[in-house]
Amino acid sequence: MPRPRRRPGRLVAALGLWLGMPVVGAGALTSCGDAGVGVPPPNNRLFFPAGLLLDPRPEPVQSADGTRSWPAPARWLFVANANSDLVFNGSSIAAIDLDAFFSAWQESPILSSQPSVDDAPPVTDGTPRGDILDIYAEVDAKSPCRRNGIIPQLVECGEESLFADEETVHIGSFTTGISAYQRENGGWQLMVPVRADPSIAYVDLGGGLEPGEDLRLSCGVDSEAQDPRRCSKEQRIRYLRNNTDYRTLGREPTNILMTRVDEPDGQGGSSAVDLAVVTHTEIPEVTLIGLGGLYGEANRGEPAIIDIQPLFSDQAFVGGYGLAERPCSPGGDVATCAAERDTCLSEGGIETVCDEDYTLCVVGNEPSKTQSCSRPLIYAAHRKTEFILRLTVERAAVEGHYKCVTAEELESGVAGGVLCEHRLVAIDQFVGAGVDSASAVAGGFGDIAFSRDGNSLYVVRNSVGSLIRIDTSLDESGETRDTPAAQVEVCAQPSAMVVFGDEGNEYAAISCYRPGTIFIVDLSAFRVIEQVFVGSGPHQMTYDEARQYIYVANSLDSTISVVDIDDRRKTRFTEVARIGLQEPYSG
Repeated sequence: MPRPRRRPGRLVAALGLWLGMPVVGAGALTSCGDAGVGVPPPNNRLFFPAGLLLDPRPEPVQSADGTRSWPAPARWLFVANANSDLVFNGSSIAAIDLDAFFSAWQESPILSSQPSVDDAPPVTDGTPRGDILDIYAEVDAKSPCRRNGIIPQLVECGEESLFADEETVHIGSFTTGISAYQRENGGWQLMVPVRADPSIAYVDLGGGLEPGEDLRLSCGVDSEAQDPRRCSKEQRIRYLRNNTDYRTLGREPTNILMTRVDEPDGQGGSSAVDLAVVTHTEIPEVTLIGLGGLYGEANRGEPAIIDIQPLFSDQAFVGGYGLAERPCSPGGDVATCAAERDTCLSEGGIETVCDEDYTLCVVGNEPSKTQSCSRPLIYAAHRKTEFILRLTVERAAVEGHYKCVTAEELESGVAGGVLCEHRLVAIDQFVGAGVDSASAVAGGFGDIAFSRDGNSLYVVRNSVGSLIRIDTSLDESGETRDTPAAQVEVCAQPSAMVVFGDEGNEYAAISCYRPGTIFIVDLSAFRVIEQVFVGSGPHQMTYDEARQYIYVANSLDSTISVVDIDDRRKTRFTEVARIGLQEPYSG
């Protein structure tokens, strides 16, 4: 089916929404909530991809003696198509078969996923197949890949044959990133913030792990919609405590962070409570979702909003964006830590790195606010100011004559009742930019991420196009220092970031929306080491640790770039393939 022609006005509106600029009439467009009007989104196409997530379910590959493990290659890449130009009546969540993509592209594409191997899983050398079609050739399901018309050494593959199109589901327009979590019953769910219809959509995930087993994405059916793939209202989180009499989720939900709290079980142990924290770009609220549901009889097992707090600011149009949880590690046994250091050295680790890991293992790295790592210490970045918010979650301790009750029981005046669900708690805020921007452009931050040890927080700064390193190591009292320590210039108005590493170093990949590039920053030397050209409008990215690639969602040309990051391949830090065709370059 040919791609619908996009009207210039709609493309301008999409650009404005991406870049945070006001767009006349955009509010009216985004309020279209009738899923029965217009054309349903396609099930086997990319259209303004806004979120990417590798399937989190595959278990690590173990060595034969059980002493080593490696990430298993994920078969499925989940994509949230945002429908940012409003050509269709909604967005979609779809799955791309990476095994099929790599088989169509490379001579030796499949990594070992056997339950036991003697050595590290074999890694493809990235050599394209010999039957890749020439530029401008028409692709089909049998031969989906061809040379790119502008960069012939780049292989591009038509996406239609790569989708598990029978499992694509439809939701509201203007989706953002995708997250996933495992439920208490062992099942998995995908969660996606939806901006046009402020909600959090969740989709049940199953199957697709064993050879010949079909993938399953399910979210019910909206009985009021003419589209049979439209997710049901029961699988959209919109109201506090899932109660239509309570307040609704704030507008512009954007980023979501999965976290966990350990609570005493009353028998000397603890039980885990899974939560999600959501930021909103245009309002100061932070939303807390109980992934296991509500407390008491009101709990039917589905995720529910349990708290909404204006933690960022009381100013209008000041919201949050990036979210990151500081890694926390309790101190361990000296003998065990020494054995881990010996293993590190025997596996060829760098001595200084092994020594550092040993010290961290013995001493631990526990901020006092985490209460021995039982509480998360979460950092959230302002979208339009240069402040970083620190927050955590807690719930009331019930003793004596007090007892836990539901919100409904509390309203009815139950004696001694205490609402025992978790609550968001702001700790403090600090200035995240150590260097004045010297710019008339309003400051603000994009994505944030911690180093592996938690001692550094990396912050994408929009106003002057830079990456900031903040010292988050612990002082003598166990408090994080939270002091800006370094800054390196990158592209203009960066936003998204993904952190990855090898045995001895860490790197950050930062997407540059307007110039269509990815900047690679060496986080040890803290300098830019490479600029990678990708498709138009790159934004969200995801890191494939098993195959050593980064996938980049190019929103404006509706493609996904595949960027090589393996230091064993000659094509490191270059775009080597693309899912989706560079149109209009078909013969």
